[in-house]
Amino acid sequence: MAYCLYAACCSRQGGIAVLDGTEEGTLSLRQMATADRPMYMAMDGGKLLTLLLAPEGCGGDSALTAFPQEKDGRLRPHGELRSTGGVEACHLAARGGRVWCANYGTGSAALLEGETRRLAVFEGQGPHRDRQEAAHIHQVAFTPDGEFLAAVDLGSDSLLLDAELRLKNRTALPAGSGPRHLAFSPDGRFAWCVNELASTVTALAYEPGRFHVLQTVPALPAEMRPAENYPAAIRVSRDGRRVFVSNRGADVITVFELSLIHISEPTRLALIS
Repeated sequence: MAYCLYAACCSRQGGIAVLDGTEEGTLSLRQMATADRPMYMAMDGGKLLTLLLAPEGCGGDSALTAFPQEKDGRLRPHGELRSTGGVEACHLAARGGRVWCANYGTGSAALLEGETRRLAVFEGQGPHRDRQEAAHIHQVAFTPDGEFLAAVDLGSDSLLLDAELRLKNRTALPAGSGPRHLAFSPDGRFAWCVNELASTVTALAYEPGRFHVLQTVPALPAEMRPAENYPAAIRVSRDGRRVFVSNRGADVITVFELSLIHISEPTRLALIS
């Protein structure tokens, strides 16, 4: 075994698969841990923190739980369920025993610490009335300086910088974009936001506590655009010169090669099949 991989299956009959990976690229199933519709996972302090969509006993709310990790990567049964104070929790960020959760359905961010829970409920709308009738927080992520928490709001086409769940400021993205996920450059000076509804990527400059919009480009080349395409995940290469975007609909991964690290010139888009 070269590495251990965790994969979530968001169904009542699914759970979390513990897979052994090899350097040759093969995977084998070692364990299937029981979990009721896992939505997102992140490691913190030897535990696999997991958001569950709507487990029993939480009154319809989503819940956070933790799977203790064995030395070989296996997962022990999860611990108590803690309500996130909202529905359809889909992303989390953790640091030092504190966990921030994004409640997509109710447009809020929750901070869980010890036995306490704090909640910030956001407001806003966008032009897509079926998807942007209210705030919908899709991601919470620490800024590179570690001082702020960026909340990506698909519902109001904005990035909300939140320190201790107190609103710092709001950065507007093009109307109807539907921002989904954000990724930062290695040096922390720039960020890229993938927009689900407009099928675009927005480049931003970052300074402590503030974003500046630089440019927005299509997530796919013109010849590859299907009738519907919904970008999902976004990642940045270690050297900061490439941005990768997964596309649902076109079912491809696109890569933006940055002609200059300062991105003062348009990005050059090449397709990886």
